[in-house]
Amino acid sequence: MSVRSVVSSSRTNVIWYVLSRVLSKASAILLLPLYTRLLPPHELGLVLVALAAGGALSLVVAPGIEAVYLRWVYREGRGSGPAAGTVTLLHLAMTAAALAVLAAAAAPICSVLLPGVPVWPFYGLIVINAVLVSLAAPLRAKWRAERRADKVTGMEVAQSLVSLVTVVTALFVFRWGAVSLLAGETASGLLMLPFAVGRLVGNVRWGWDAALYRTVLPLAASGLPLTASIWALSSLDRILLNWISGPEAVALYGVA
Repeated sequence: MSVRSVVSSSRTNVIWYVLSRVLSKASAILLLPLYTRLLPPHELGLVLVALAAGGALSLVVAPGIEAVYLRWVYREGRGSGPAAGTVTLLHLAMTAAALAVLAAAAAPICSVLLPGVPVWPFYGLIVINAVLVSLAAPLRAKWRAERRADKVTGMEVAQSLVSLVTVVTALFVFRWGAVSLLAGETASGLLMLPFAVGRLVGNVRWGWDAALYRTVLPLAASGLPLTASIWALSSLDRILLNWISGPEAVALYGVA
């Protein structure tokens, strides 16, 4: 590949990436007046805390697995063979184990991360959303390895639109209140689920390699420190503020 083609491809990918970020921020700005007008501060604060806690739960559900897919499955155009099956089976096992732990420990987790927030539907939905994001990891990794920023952006735009429609419908038609925001996240994750399942099933068919498993397993959590630090910088403040002052203060802080 020539230098010119690499530069052109990189420029195109950057444009697609910026477009997806702009559209995502635009949808959030569009919905903010609805949140502040239709939701009392207490309810808005509850859902903001739940969304922040959802980021923490995603650290438990197969952390760093997308980087493992990129390195062991889709590097240099590969996407088949025992590596695909081994990484995918490891991914599914980690996701299932994390889901079992999060379900069994719902009460203590909520007492630490979500004091004052109902276990259902708030905690239940953020766990579901974390699992949906995890299941889509191989598909996102494949597109990134192929440098298909257009596919990544297209799916993110579609997910944003589905989330927007779901939130507005839940707010005005079903009157779900703060749960509407989490329902939008769930609907956007479900949009990608059929494509993600197709990729997972295709990978599993390649089987299992025990020797490769022992090599890959230590790397599965290699991205956890970086991911955890990013979450702490972006969301931990809402968790701490809820501990100190309650959901109303989180609502004011979130819209300021």
